[in-house]
Amino acid sequence: MILRDKLAQEATKKLNIASLSIPVQEEIISRVGQNIIKRVSVEIFKTLPKDKRPEFEEFIGSGDVDGLYAFLKPLVPDLDAFIERETEKEIKLTKELVEKTE
Repeated sequence: MILRDKLAQEATKKLNIASLSIPVQEEIISRVGQNIIKRVSVEIFKTLPKDKRPEFEEFIGSGDVDGLYAFLKPLVPDLDAFIERETEKEIKLTKELVEKTE
């Protein structure tokens, strides 16, 4: 929960949406969060050995975040940095889209 709150605060700041109403901020953060999860999942899937992909899919379907993290840690070099890089990419993409609509 603390990590989610920290990510939400960072995204709010980086997307420059702090001036919007709280419900609108929450909706944007929720959607960005979903996009981040999808992006990270797809990019991790690409890096996994083919024989590990079915197990990865099982973890994704189970919702066992701790188990998934433990499974991925030895398979994805510097997993935390990988997740952070993909998160930054998605936030940057979202920010560019938001700026285009202003």
